[in-house]
Amino acid sequence: FDGNLLDMVELGVTGFQEMKEFCEEKISVGIKPCVIFSGSKWDTDEDYKVMQSLLLDMFNREQCSKVRFQGLEHLLHFIATDDDRLLLRSYRMRLKKSGTDSEAPKVD
Repeated sequence: FDGNLLDMVELGVTGFQEMKEFCEEKISVGIKPCVIFSGSKWDTDEDYKVMQSLLLDMFNREQCSKVRFQGLEHLLHFIATDDDRLLLRSYRMRLKKSGTDSEAPKVD
């Protein structure tokens, strides 16, 4: 990179709510979040493609070859709306026994 800024995105924030306002349980520090992008603009708009790449780089830690279900605790959901807004939802996930013989756990 040689000290150069290659890409930058400036965003405005409206309607901010701290997680402690609606979530009593805290997300563990250092947890790598699951990231979901919803909306067609992530695939069709070049500015959104750059933003998606920057967001993934920002939340990416080390590469992992396996996923431990117990480590799936934090979900970040980025939603691109038709009226050019970007919504961010943060969820804490809890795994529960599914009650079946399947290997996949139930996520609430």
